[in-house]
Amino acid sequence: MEPSRRSRQRRRAPRPGSSLARLRMHAHRWLVLVAACAVLVVAGAGTAQAARVEPGAFIQAFGDGAIDVIKEPESGPARRKRHVRELLSEYFDLDTIGRFVLGRHRRAATPAQRREYATLFRTFIPETYAVRFEALRETIFARSGDDAGRVFEALRVRILKVRRVNERDSLVTTEIGLPGRAPLHVAYRVRAGNGALKIVDVIAEGLSLLITRRSEFAAVVKRHGVEGLLDLLRAQGANADVKEAVLGNAR
Repeated sequence: MEPSRRSRQRRRAPRPGSSLARLRMHAHRWLVLVAACAVLVVAGAGTAQAARVEPGAFIQAFGDGAIDVIKEPESGPARRKRHVRELLSEYFDLDTIGRFVLGRHRRAATPAQRREYATLFRTFIPETYAVRFEALRETIFARSGDDAGRVFEALRVRILKVRRVNERDSLVTTEIGLPGRAPLHVAYRVRAGNGALKIVDVIAEGLSLLITRRSEFAAVVKRHGVEGLLDLLRAQGANADVKEAVLGNAR
């Protein structure tokens, strides 16, 4: 009997430079999201106790701590990447984000595929942003040279508004001051649950982290099936230093 269309799709591995190349149009907006997440997730003083404060103070503490870490000259790349991974894993609700990103394709996945996807996704987001954050930091230093200290000193995060969305969620709008350019306005969706606050989305320039990743993953599944998406996530998880190149080619 001829294999089903879905089976054929699952056996095909994603090819670099495939149809997902059209998603490169999001590159500028993703850089904004990278900057937003960099300011958000590297707070050196953040602890589980921070989740007990109100959402605005929660985000402000992250932003202030992040700037301190960015300016720390003794912090090496490996340490910074590890710090980003650990904090993202702790402060982002990766299970909720992962389920939303997979969307309706979750129904097409087997129980084993769902379990593996959840495990891979918990690594994918922290590793992705650890690499991107370090690249962003290196870019700032490369462009600023001896003035890098002055550039970092000028960084500011200010809470503009906190809006209650529903019983559990709040939208915290911030302004991130960047030297030499207009400030970024970034909103963070913060969810309260089990006595803690978690980040469930980041929105910058009208672009949602959840929506963008969902679109990217859906394009992979449409062409290669759920198993193809797992292949992509496995490949990126195998080597954190090259994972961004892999995803960039797949787009």
